[in-house]
Amino acid sequence: MQATTWIDNIAEESNLWFNAVKAEEGGEFDHAAILYLKDASQCLSKGMQLKAALSSSCAASCIHRMGSQVRAQQLYAESAQIYLEKAQSLAGVSVREFLWCLRESYRAFQHAGKREKAEEVHRYYLSLAGRIDPFIFADSLSMSEPVQAEKESNEEHFQENQTMTQAIELFLEPRRDEYRKMSASDPRKAADRLQRRAPNNEKSIINQLG
Repeated sequence: MQATTWIDNIAEESNLWFNAVKAEEGGEFDHAAILYLKDASQCLSKGMQLKAALSSSCAASCIHRMGSQVRAQQLYAESAQIYLEKAQSLAGVSVREFLWCLRESYRAFQHAGKREKAEEVHRYYLSLAGRIDPFIFADSLSMSEPVQAEKESNEEHFQENQTMTQAIELFLEPRRDEYRKMSASDPRKAADRLQRRAPNNEKSIINQLG
C-alpha cells in the first residue's frame, strides 16, 4: 500500500483550501469565501494560526470582490490580529518567523483600513529589525510602501447569504470567546502588550543570534 504524501493531501478533492482556490479561480467568489472561512475555522481548532490568518485574508479578498468592503475589512483585521498574536508567541523562538508575522500583520492591518495600527506594527518591526541586522532593515524599507488601494466596493449590491454569515460567525466567535476570557474585549490591546514587551523580546532575539 502506497503511503500518502503531502502532495496527495493538497490535491485531495476534499481539501477545503484546494477547493476554495479552484472556486476563486472560477469566479465563484461567494463559494470560495465560504470554503476559505471553513478552512480558517478548522485551522484555528488545530492550532494552525498562520494558515487560519491566510485563509481569512483570502476570504476577505473574495468578499471584497463581491462588493463588501465592510465585511472584507472585518476579516482582514482578524487576520492582522492573528499574525500579531503569532509574532508575540514566536518572539523568543524564531527571528525570521517573528519578523515575517509582523510584516504580514502590517499588510493585513493596511487592507483592513486600520492605518494607525499598521504604522504601530511597522515602527515596531523597523525598530527590532534594525537592531538585529542592517540587511534585514534595508529589506524592510519596502514595508513603508502603502498597500495598493483597493477599488471602491458597492455595499448596496452586496448580498450575504445565510451560509456565508454562518461561516463568518463560526470563524470569529471562538476568538471573541477567547478575548472575553482574557478580559480583552478590544483585540487591539494585544498590540499594546506586544509593544510593552519589546525590551524582553529584543533580548531573547539577541540571545538567539549568539
